[in-house]
Amino acid sequence: MNRDLFLSDFRQLARLHPPEELPTVIADYVKNMCFVPGHSKFEQLVHEDIVIGLCCNHFQMHLEDMAKPDRHMEVRRARQITMYLLASRCGIPHRNIGKLFNRDRTTVTATKHRIEEEMEINQALRLEIEQLNAQL
Repeated sequence: MNRDLFLSDFRQLARLHPPEELPTVIADYVKNMCFVPGHSKFEQLVHEDIVIGLCCNHFQMHLEDMAKPDRHMEVRRARQITMYLLASRCGIPHRNIGKLFNRDRTTVTATKHRIEEEMEINQALRLEIEQLNAQL
């Protein structure tokens, strides 16, 4: 997904609508974002701040805590699920996700595949991610 496309859309909205209407117009635009061909199952894209906020709230930890090189199971699982949701729902490059967590893009790719494989056999994980997805 090209972020410049969204920026140009926002600029165009700003030119077409009076300033007092912009918050509502932009909220409606983001809520009804277009589907992106090639994106898995044509899911609606979500802004990364929403995913990060949801995951931080769900796991009761800050992004800074997830980004630490901590390997404790709770922190690792929160980081992995957040990376997975960012990769699958936001359409942002793995390199950018990796920077958020002080990780390499290959770590993000491997994490996404690991979570996808684990969801096939771990019903609790699949339900947790489905619940998080439903809140997006």
